[in-house]
Amino acid sequence: MPWVRLDDHFDEHPKIAQLDDHQFALWVCGLAYSNRNLTDGFIPSMVGLGQLRWCEGNTVPSINGLVAAGLWEKKDGGWQIHDYADYQMTKAQVLAEKAARQAAGQAGGQASAQA
Repeated sequence: MPWVRLDDHFDEHPKIAQLDDHQFALWVCGLAYSNRNLTDGFIPSMVGLGQLRWCEGNTVPSINGLVAAGLWEKKDGGWQIHDYADYQMTKAQVLAEKAARQAAGQAGGQASAQA
């Protein structure tokens, strides 16, 4: 499972610095959702509107703030996290890393069995 990658100066970026606390929390939760579900930065409408961190009972103003800040982009059926693959691992990268680790583990196990 991948980790959310955040630069240690991300909070100083103008797009992030302008967010209120609800927008900031929703942005981070969106990153975590996407990483956990391997969606390559896509947040489906039903998730963005109800399953991510609740913003005083209504995520719409926070989502609109993320879109206005250029952090989320409206797409058919939901939103896309802007530049997601520039900073986070894609589904293909996660699966390739998992397969490589699995193969290395099997090779190590076979070597141990032969020894």
